[in-house]
Amino acid sequence: MSLPLVHSRVTALGLVLAIAILSARADTSHDDIATRNLRQASFDDLMFHASRYATTPEKRKMKDLARAELKKRGARSLHYLVSHSWIRNIWFTVYAREMVDYLPSDQGVPVLLELLDAPRPEVRKTAAFLLGFYHVPEYAERLLPLLEDKDVAGAAIRTLGKWQAESALSRITVFLEDDNERRRILAVNALGDIASPKAIPSLLRMLDDPACTVRRAAVRALVKIGRPAERPALRELDRSRGRKRREVIRVLAYLRSRRAVPRLLRLLSSADCATAADAARALAMIQPSRFVARKKAVLARCGKCPCLTLVAAGFPPLEQRD
Repeated sequence: MSLPLVHSRVTALGLVLAIAILSARADTSHDDIATRNLRQASFDDLMFHASRYATTPEKRKMKDLARAELKKRGARSLHYLVSHSWIRNIWFTVYAREMVDYLPSDQGVPVLLELLDAPRPEVRKTAAFLLGFYHVPEYAERLLPLLEDKDVAGAAIRTLGKWQAESALSRITVFLEDDNERRRILAVNALGDIASPKAIPSLLRMLDDPACTVRRAAVRALVKIGRPAERPALRELDRSRGRKRREVIRVLAYLRSRRAVPRLLRLLSSADCATAADAARALAMIQPSRFVARKKAVLARCGKCPCLTLVAAGFPPLEQRD
């Protein structure tokens, strides 16, 4: 290779490297300038960048930088975000939720407690909801009055449940009679979280709720309470019928109740083939060794009944919630 050719290639490589270095320095310089500017920016300016559609690389970069600056401002950012949660912009609540994960309780909780008294119901609701991500049951008394606030009651119920506030048990139980299906589910979930045996009679009653979502939430709550719910569920199995009996069977199946086996075996000959199928499904979970023989008996009786597909499948894993 001739010397001039080598020289030209080295020169070209040097130029490429120089351009790359200068470009990186320019980008770094731009980022540094943007970061310095955002440090002086108002919260409104930060949210302008943090919540806008990031349709270009520059906008995406500014979004990330603004988001980082919000995090650096800590409790002040949380106060700003929650106090503006009434605005129909999902980013206020998204970033508020992120701040709760980021801030320790001694910084986040005082802000949220203060905002429980905010004039706007949306702000009170957001504050009550976010408090549930901190385990501070010593503040349960602050949430109890919010159960009388129709706009905030659902969030208060959820957080009191997360805190396992047994002092709120009777007041939460009232919401089991609410016309709002969602609020009944929240109340059932909260009773399951509190996990007090005192709630068992009320939860058994909810196994006959018109809404299947409420009934399944009640199943989950009773299973969460665990063994104390077994004997009451067995008594309920004897005196219930129809859809409620089928939900009780489900509870006993998830509890792996061996005491339920004799009753379930009798239910295999039920005139209601759906009940018979559920009894077989429950036996499959509690005592798999008996399931094959009993399945044959159900097959012989029902022929091509659609319920047989349920027998073969068994009960699905108990669904989880947030």
